[in-house]
Parts: sequence; structure tokens; C-alpha cells
Amino acid sequence: MLKAHDTWYIATLALDEATFAYADAPAWAQTPFVRTALAPDLKARFDDPAWQRDTRASAKAQAARDSLATNLANLKRLQTAGVRIGFGTDSGAAPERVPGVAEHRELALMVQAGFTQMEALTIATARAADLLGLADRGRLEAGRRADFVVLAADPSEDIAASTRIVEVWQRGRPQAVAPSAAP
Repeated sequence: MLKAHDTWYIATLALDEATFAYADAPAWAQTPFVRTALAPDLKARFDDPAWQRDTRASAKAQAARDSLATNLANLKRLQTAGVRIGFGTDSGAAPERVPGVAEHRELALMVQAGFTQMEALTIATARAADLLGLADRGRLEAGRRADFVVLAADPSEDIAASTRIVEVWQRGRPQAVAPSAAP
């Protein structure tokens, strides 16, 4: 029905993952890119062994793990069926959904679901602009807004490279980049 009605699907995979991931302390959550993005009180909570233990054992965390597994399988199934896939994270809606981190996790989770790195990147850029009806952005082409990031590595080979930000350009002008974002 989604395809028949030309309805976009936005998985928000990072939403479920954020419910439990920081309690698991995965390697990606220990990188300077992530650690610098965390407010001190949130960093302290994520580092607290009691919080980690309680979160990992919670019914909410298990439900989120189950939901993420289902969502990962469904997302690839929907793409294969020809449903238009959008990009979103609901970052900022809860403290664990860290803005600026959730978006990179969404990319990584899309790849985990079976998308190629380029498919995930295209969904987050050109397809996102299409979904929002923004014809002036989402692609690097003459006549469009020059909003882009310069990376220290190629995310089409390893999606984790999307966090290796060297420069951010907005409307054709360089913006300040946090020191933790630089390689």
C-alpha cells in the first residue's frame, strides 16, 4: 500500500537504538565525535555502571532491541519492494537521541539493514530534499544551494567516515567546525 499510494517511509532506526546503545558502551559511542557531543550530565549518566546495568536489564531496552531488529528487516524489505525511503531520526526528542550523532547512527544502521553506503547517503541528502520538496538543495549541482560537508575519508567505502568532518559549508560559505569533528 505504501508503494501504491506513493507514500514515503522513514524508519528512524536510531530512535530505538538510542534506548539501549549507550548502556552497551559500543566503540562508536566512545569516539571523540560522540563524546564531545554529549552534555556533561548525559556523559556522566552514560558512564555510570549502575545506569548501564539497569538500562540493559530493562523491559524498555529489550522492547527497543526487538523493535530495531524488526525495523532493520522491514526497511530493506520496503526498499526492495520499491517504497520511497526518507531519512529521519527524531533526534533531540529524548536526551539519548543526541542531535548530530543520531543522524550518523541512522546512516550506519541503514547500511546494517542492507543498504549500500551510497544508498544511505543519497537517502539522507538528495532523497531527503525530494521528500521535503526542496529543489534547491540535496545535490551538488550548479544553481543549487552549496550545503555540504568535506570529510577526511570516503563514506562510500565506510559509512563511519561520515563522522570524520573536516569542513561544513552552508550556502556556499564555510562554517565553524567543532574540534572533535575534525580528524
